[in-house]
Amino acid sequence: MRDRARAEGKDGLANEIDDFILFNKYAKQIEDRPKLRPTQADLKPFNQIINGELHLPFDYGSGLYFAYDFFKDKLESNKDKYDPEGLLNTIRKLKIVTIRLHEKDNPNRIFETLNFRGRELAQSDLVRNYFMMTIKDATRADKIYNDVWFPTQQSLGSNTSERIQNLEAFLRHYIVMNGHQFVKEDKVYAEMRERLKNLSEDQVISELRTINKYSQYYVRLLYPSKEENPQIRKGIERLNRLKIGVHYPFLLKVYHAFDSTDSKISEDDFCNVLKTIESYIVRRFFHGLPTHSLNRLFASLSGLQEDNLVNSLRKELAGKEAWRAQYWPNDDEFEEDFRTVPMYKISSERCHFILETLEESFGHPERVKLEELTIEHIMPETLDQEWQKHLGENWETTRDKYLHTIGNLTLIAGPPNSAISNKLFPVKKKEWYANSNVELTKEITQKWDKWTEVEIRERADILAKRAAKIWARPK
Repeated sequence: MRDRARAEGKDGLANEIDDFILFNKYAKQIEDRPKLRPTQADLKPFNQIINGELHLPFDYGSGLYFAYDFFKDKLESNKDKYDPEGLLNTIRKLKIVTIRLHEKDNPNRIFETLNFRGRELAQSDLVRNYFMMTIKDATRADKIYNDVWFPTQQSLGSNTSERIQNLEAFLRHYIVMNGHQFVKEDKVYAEMRERLKNLSEDQVISELRTINKYSQYYVRLLYPSKEENPQIRKGIERLNRLKIGVHYPFLLKVYHAFDSTDSKISEDDFCNVLKTIESYIVRRFFHGLPTHSLNRLFASLSGLQEDNLVNSLRKELAGKEAWRAQYWPNDDEFEEDFRTVPMYKISSERCHFILETLEESFGHPERVKLEELTIEHIMPETLDQEWQKHLGENWETTRDKYLHTIGNLTLIAGPPNSAISNKLFPVKKKEWYANSNVELTKEITQKWDKWTEVEIRERADILAKRAAKIWARPK
């Protein structure tokens, strides 16, 4: 409204809005001039808007800018409908209520009651308010917010939406790690309040600093590029590709055991924990076991002693023999699943991950750029008459049973031309596979001269044995 009035030459109205609504011109500190003060995350775009500095470099992705632009558009497109003086009189009727509390009043309880009929706040908002309200001195609370809470929040994403989503998830994982039991998303604040209710102000601040420390571990779990150790970074990257987040509470504990001043586990221990979890997830995926029960499992694993995490983890997971919901398939079961599950059809992303891992297991001296390779069906998805004849009279059964299984899949850098992908196996082998630097594909040319059910099964057996060693399980 102010900017619109000024654009229309109504400087008196614009100045009135500035002097009576937006600013306190008698404030001693320049940062105290605006009558409204947002959180630190919104402070810079807010100041630019309120000071009329949109011509300067500005974050146009800010939610504040979208709000400003929305009302600016409404005022400009409805000049005849909205009278600036009338709007100002309406705004003057709005009330801001100040509630003064006695020393024994519980500000959090009153805040929750006032908000009960309003828009539901995020769990992270409630947690933040609880921490800040516990700190009685406003200057100290402001410093703690800027030095501890705000950096925690800002580190968890590149934009506001991402930060809020990750902060909510992190706080839940942190609560689960400490309580060793599963917590629903809408119960995070209640659990945190219960955890803090009998603590002194100094203890609450100490807890907030601990949360900040664990958030740094969580950042590395979400964004492995921020992890300096190359082996640990690779292990986290691999787990992230499986798109399973149930293990985060447990890995927060592992990170603390590794990163603390009196480090309880070594780099090798950390890597072996990551490998164990990966094996557990991969084997269960091939066996068709659901993941929903794993939330409670990894919550309970957070209670393991830090001194012997690797062996304790393996013992716990391998001991789930009777409970199928948390079962870790053995070698015989995994090899059979590996041979027969139509992996490509279930998930092409995970299929690529599996094939990449098999390729890496050959230990090629010159690393192939795996991310640039694509999945190739050796027996193609479309079978012409020549392929049908090549496969034999049961070609339909062979296609339906083995087309998307691991035995019929390999990685390639792209054929000389797209037409060759449907050519007969001997042609593919001579004109394409023989020139490949991919060990998985080279192995095909070295072992087989034709491609039928027999060869697919033979190759699947070989790869299944290799996979059982890669994704190992204790006896």
